[in-house]
Amino acid sequence: MALLIRQDGSLEQVQPKNGTDFKLKDEVYGLLECDTVEVIHLGEIRLKALLSRGVKSPAIMLIDEEGKMNARKLVNLSATLAAKRIIQPGDCIVGHALICGEEELL
Repeated sequence: MALLIRQDGSLEQVQPKNGTDFKLKDEVYGLLECDTVEVIHLGEIRLKALLSRGVKSPAIMLIDEEGKMNARKLVNLSATLAAKRIIQPGDCIVGHALICGEEELL
């Protein structure tokens, strides 16, 4: 189980089509509406909100590598807050973000 954090702040639980792991090209690009993906290693999750939604730990966050260059994409405040201990001060996540367990990505 994974959590899709849309740029408008809405949350959606998603799971891989095959039930075990997401295929980058076939699924992740579509969920994030992008062509290139950046992986942020979140490590052990301490956020109860994520664990209660079925996200496995250690976790990763998948984001649009080129999101900041796309004028149609917005700052994703919820994803930025979830990754704030990992990303550089003053940085932000732009566009949709997918948080899943490390073993859920092929």
